[in-house]
Amino acid sequence: MNSADFLTILAAVLVVLIAAATGIATYLNSRHSASGKVETTEAAILWQQSQDMRAMLLAQLGKTEEQRDRLIEGYTHQMLPMLESINSGLKDLTAAVAGNMGSVQRMSARLEGGDRDEMAAQTQEGPERR
Repeated sequence: MNSADFLTILAAVLVVLIAAATGIATYLNSRHSASGKVETTEAAILWQQSQDMRAMLLAQLGKTEEQRDRLIEGYTHQMLPMLESINSGLKDLTAAVAGNMGSVQRMSARLEGGDRDEMAAQTQEGPERR
């Protein structure tokens, strides 16, 4: 084998090795670009905008929850006294009805017993006679 043939074979082997290395480098570079790292693609801008929107929405959520809590607290302070007043009125009404129930029962008993004339006089005079 002479040196010219050796150099030709060596040159061919080098060309094949360089072609293989170039192919491997191209593959690795494309794999790195599509690796899902947001910072390496044009999606980085969209990612940053989505993060900004998320932060803004979380801040609005916090403000909305605080406002809701203040409204509930305000209504609670207004409603409790009204409910207590209504409850007190119902208790008074119940006591008044219960007190008058005895009078109604006595009147009913008198009516059944034939005391209608006396009952008519009492209803015309009012409760002062008792």
